[in-house]
Parts: sequence; structure tokens; C-alpha cells
Amino acid sequence: GRHPWHVHLGQCGNDQGIFGAADAYEILEVGSNGEAEADASLAVPVPVSGQYFVNVHASPGNLGTIIACGNLAPPSR
Repeated sequence: GRHPWHVHLGQCGNDQGIFGAADAYEILEVGSNGEAEADASLAVPVPVSGQYFVNVHASPGNLGTIIACGNLAPPSR
């Protein structure tokens, strides 16, 4: 599968928008082992406070369906 993903401001269920530019996030490409990974280079400072989460979309053509959502730990200082 191919799955767009983004880091968002807020928490799962309380989306406050994508952190950085949406096109900075490389689409996850699931391999034959069932795993995927990607990096994102964002032109924004690393946050030192706030709430953030990651969501994974069903496909590039179905961004409205979230198949995974995970709250991130608070940033360390």
C-alpha cells in the first residue's frame, strides 16, 4: 500500500492542522514485509512545547480515511 502521513498539531480527535508543509511528507510505501518508513524535512523550528500527533491516511486518493493515529510524547527540552 501507499499511505500519506503527516504530523499534526493537537491530539488524535483534536486536529489543529498539519505541522509544516503537507508536501514535505514522503508517502509511506509498504514493503513485502508489511513495514514502511519515511522521513520528512520541515522548514520550521523544532518545537519545545505543545501537543502533536501522527496520522496515516488510507491512500493518496482517500485522504479522508485515517487508518492510524498516534499522539506523540511531549517534546524534550
